[in-house]
Amino acid sequence: MKHIFIILLLFCTALSSSAQERFMDHLTAKNGKGTVTVSQDSRLTTFINGDYYDPSEKEIIEVTKVVHKQKVRGYRIQVYWGGNQQSEKGKAQMAGYKVTTLFPELEAYVSFESPHWRCRVGDFATQREAEEVLKKIKKAKIATDPIVVKSEILMFK
Repeated sequence: MKHIFIILLLFCTALSSSAQERFMDHLTAKNGKGTVTVSQDSRLTTFINGDYYDPSEKEIIEVTKVVHKQKVRGYRIQVYWGGNQQSEKGKAQMAGYKVTTLFPELEAYVSFESPHWRCRVGDFATQREAEEVLKKIKKAKIATDPIVVKSEILMFK
């Protein structure tokens, strides 16, 4: 156990000492043990390093703004409502996975509200927005009796 703690401490120290170095620079640095060559679009490298590439300006702008979401009243689509067994949790997670696979713009939220596991998807400010997506989910037949419910949602500030 003591050895694991020491290794973890050394690892954290190494990470903190190189925290200012860009990820791709660190990955491709020559350290005498071998060479890593990465062939990829420069825009991908820019994204991985945490920068923003604006094609119209032809320059890289470092991203420093942090975007926060806040909780507000809104609507979500409930795609699963089950019992309190652990297997029901898996079914709720699977329901969320099915929806987010077909609709990647939606976020899935699995929660336990005693005595039921449930899965709700999306963050909609209005009921009308939620009902439009509900129609698409029903048409795709990936959930049994999905419904729009009032919920606390996450919205950008």
